[in-house]
Amino acid sequence: MRLVPIMLAAVLGAMLGLVAGVTLIGLGDGEDASSLTPQQVVALEQRLADTERRLDALEHDGGPAPAAQRQSAAAAGPVADDDQGDDQRGAEQVVVEAQEEAQAAGPPPEEAAPAEQAAVDRTLPVAAIAVTAVTTHAVQAGDTLARITVGFDTTLDAILALNDIDDPSHIFVGQIITVSRVTRSITIPAPVEARLEPVTLLRVIDGDTLEVRRSDGERDTVRIIGVDTPEVSGGTEPLGPAATARLTALLDGAAAIFLEADRTERDRFDRLLRYLWIRDQSGQHHLVNAVLVAEGLARVWTFPPDERYLDTFTAAQDAAQAARLGVWGLAGTDPTVACDPSYPTVCIPPPPPDLNCPDINYRDFTVSGPDPHRFDADRDGIGCAS
Repeated sequence: MRLVPIMLAAVLGAMLGLVAGVTLIGLGDGEDASSLTPQQVVALEQRLADTERRLDALEHDGGPAPAAQRQSAAAAGPVADDDQGDDQRGAEQVVVEAQEEAQAAGPPPEEAAPAEQAAVDRTLPVAAIAVTAVTTHAVQAGDTLARITVGFDTTLDAILALNDIDDPSHIFVGQIITVSRVTRSITIPAPVEARLEPVTLLRVIDGDTLEVRRSDGERDTVRIIGVDTPEVSGGTEPLGPAATARLTALLDGAAAIFLEADRTERDRFDRLLRYLWIRDQSGQHHLVNAVLVAEGLARVWTFPPDERYLDTFTAAQDAAQAARLGVWGLAGTDPTVACDPSYPTVCIPPPPPDLNCPDINYRDFTVSGPDPHRFDADRDGIGCAS
């Protein structure tokens, strides 16, 4: 502590002054200490003892001497000149000021608001994405279930269970047989609440671009990052309308919409670069970027340094490719085939093959027109109702 050297210097100054006082008061020219009177010797010893007590107190406490010792010193008389007294009073004032500053400053910031820190770090509930890969086979002349099991490395029991077949001989040419169905779950990292900015949807431009009103009231165009969907402007690509319709359906059905920033603020077109989250009616959060990839309506399209969810997007794309969804093809069809217009909010190719609800990942989608796959059996406009 820097106060200790100050006080020690003051006391040492007092001691030097006391020694000088012995020479000036008690001794004259040609005299020595033996010429002092007994009263002078007693007074000097008393002053020396008081000074030693003060020095001991300063070394022990790092501050001014206790009140009792100050009173004793006052009774014995001054031990130094006015400068030494000023030094001690100044040092005591520094101590007082330091104590007042410490009280005003309060506890360190990390101890001041643990509740605020918990709020900043709080994560939100997230729904995983389930992607089902279905492999089918169109029965041809001469096919038997035993031959099909060998060709697809499966078992007869598995095929019977997947297709609700009781008699293995009851198959016919052209029948679509499901030979495997594998569901993969994509875990989505929980978002940190403090990173999410609530916004209001104004319009969907295409599958990866939208216009929103931000929390400060300003309108802005958002390009969702990490993914790329087929285009609908400058030459419509086969799955462009389906990706746009799917994004619209997700946002229209959301209870709340949020943006999450990564490292880069805007692209060269001055569009906000953001991850897009929605909260559903049950309180679960969904990362829309990953949903589009998992459904085969977007490809992974990341650029450093904006790679926070790269692993998640990659896992979703692997699952979509395995399931041959969207741009990767559905149930073995050519991925360049256009989506059937009877299902405007999802991408399902026209037959052949003829598909059933267990063969696709979509549920509760809009059906209009001829419905070639007969997903809307009760004709209420909803396909594969859950």
